Amino acid sequence: MRRRAVLGILGTVGTGGCLRLAGETTTTRQSATTAASARSAAPATATEPSTTTEEWSDEPSYPYGLADDGVSPLLYDTCVQSLSGRAFRARYTKVDAERATRKWDRTFAVADRQAVAQWTRNQGGLVDMFRTGNEGLWREDLGDAYTYGRDAGGFSMREIVWDKELEPLISAPAWGSPERTNDARPAIWTVEADGLETPNVAPGYVEGELRAVDSASLRVDETGVIRSFEASYTVYDANADDTRSYTFRYLTRDLGSVAVSEPEWTATARQQRPTASASLTDDRRFVRLRVESGGLIATDSRISVFEEGTDRKFVTHTQSSLEEGDVAYLYRTSDEDRVEQGTVVVGERPSDVTPLALDGEYSLSAFRKDTNYFPRIQVSAPE
Repeated sequence: MRRRAVLGILGTVGTGGCLRLAGETTTTRQSATTAASARSAAPATATEPSTTTEEWSDEPSYPYGLADDGVSPLLYDTCVQSLSGRAFRARYTKVDAERATRKWDRTFAVADRQAVAQWTRNQGGLVDMFRTGNEGLWREDLGDAYTYGRDAGGFSMREIVWDKELEPLISAPAWGSPERTNDARPAIWTVEADGLETPNVAPGYVEGELRAVDSASLRVDETGVIRSFEASYTVYDANADDTRSYTFRYLTRDLGSVAVSEPEWTATARQQRPTASASLTDDRRFVRLRVESGGLIATDSRISVFEEGTDRKFVTHTQSSLEEGDVAYLYRTSDEDRVEQGTVVVGERPSDVTPLALDGEYSLSAFRKDTNYFPRIQVSAPE
């Protein structure tokens, strides 16, 4: 096994396409023609050319996490710290290599500890996200309407430099020696890998393990910023009891030349994101969910009920939209160790089923694919 340098950390994401910051009318429903017209007229994210020049002295040295014998896991944290407080663009893309389907393709513009992100959901519409402080607001264009939400987290550099994917992929490969690829400053090195050295958890939102790294390559500068990263790898997916092969690419660019401001649509998102309340029925067999205010929870959204103090939950999927004033009943339909299946019925409480009892304490959240409609709320118990 190759010797790895152990280094301390000293404190101190650029994309194709543009990020839309356009406003919209406060009406949540509009015609498809109107929506398309609004999109085509939307201005791009404002950018400014960098006027900052950096002065360099002495010979360049490796950033923490890079050494003559390769890359250590510390490089991920070095990159996150180096990007903190800086303006830049980032993009990450993940593709299921066997099925030729895109799993993720997300872009960010980052400045002043604010981020605007944009992506298109699989089996969904165009999503805009704005993160600042502890707030993460988003909207999705459904064609004839927008659906809005508030995500569980705010501004996070570790999300922008996707920790769940990039961190294990930096830690696991058998890296070679760095090679200097430029004569300018900051100095940039390229490092290649052609195999798996250290087993790790499966990258991304996959329960399982990283089984193989076919190839990996990264470019990193002397400040610790990972300018690009690419890997092809195979994981074992424990939930599917199968192996999957993926390619992942990450890119940082436009360092110091990005400006970000809060989009106008966020005012509508704050008004139209759904709020809800939840309670157990007297017999503790159903969770009663009521949409108290705001816009719709779209069809094919996910509502998960979490058992407090454990890692157990049951998951339901909406067969129709839920709007203000709607009441839905959620119940378990299986009894498994961790993730159980459930059903959601809108309107009257079902009378033709006797679900499994809910004997613990619970919280609940609604999701549109990978974003929350609202952070977790408590499920109140019968009096």
